[in-house]
Amino acid sequence: MRASNGKWYVRFVVDGVEYSQPTGLEATERNKRKVQEMEAAARLLVRDGKAHLLRLAAIPFSEAAIQFLNWAKRRVLGR
Repeated sequence: MRASNGKWYVRFVVDGVEYSQPTGLEATERNKRKVQEMEAAARLLVRDGKAHLLRLAAIPFSEAAIQFLNWAKRRVLGR
């Protein structure tokens, strides 16, 4: 689990394969428990051979580019 751009993302590795997806939830302490539950459910799907059931959301390139530029700016400026 990780926070990025103010949102929580489920992120874990099983047998050397990384699984990552946005949750759509704001990265707050209040939502942390819910995201942990989402991550546990996703791990179970992978463990049970049902990784194809994970709802991986695609985002438009324009939104991904904005997220990347914001991340890069924070990284360079140390914010």
